[in-house]
Amino acid sequence: MLFIDNNFQDTHNLADFFTYQPASHQVGTLRYPLPFISAGSHTLTLQVHDNFNNFASDSVDFITGVKPPPQVTPDQITLAQNYPNPFNPETHIQFTLSGSNHYQVRLEIYNILGQRVRVLLNGSLSAGEYEIRWDGRDRRGNPVASGIYIYRLWVSSHAPQGMSNQRGGIYQRSRKMVLLK
Repeated sequence: MLFIDNNFQDTHNLADFFTYQPASHQVGTLRYPLPFISAGSHTLTLQVHDNFNNFASDSVDFITGVKPPPQVTPDQITLAQNYPNPFNPETHIQFTLSGSNHYQVRLEIYNILGQRVRVLLNGSLSAGEYEIRWDGRDRRGNPVASGIYIYRLWVSSHAPQGMSNQRGGIYQRSRKMVLLK
């Protein structure tokens, strides 16, 4: 998990941004597109757990003076409550992207422990209304247990053609849902 400026309420899950070095389960590379951080002094804190629940944490302080990129603003994106909720065996998640941007969109399901259960969507979308169905199964196709789940929408605006080094703003929103069997 990554925390910015000691804000432990706003977590950034890094699992999909880490790749192991070939033939190693101890060394790897983390490449995560940081959301826009205003000019000034900041702290990044990285907390990691291995498969044996060993824990490590480290922080780095830095200063930035970067101008803000075009932002994805909350009024451009809406994430509706899933329906039905509670649900069994499936539910629908709706979201809207407005404006003239193209967006990189990721919709993920997490259990109450914060473990990613499934990625429902990971791709590029243009403005519009979308509805995604979740069948109550994990990434291996197994039915998940009854309980509380969290779905998280992650949206990043694409930079215009020829400006691929500039990152757009990042928007994240989460909601809870209940699976009853």
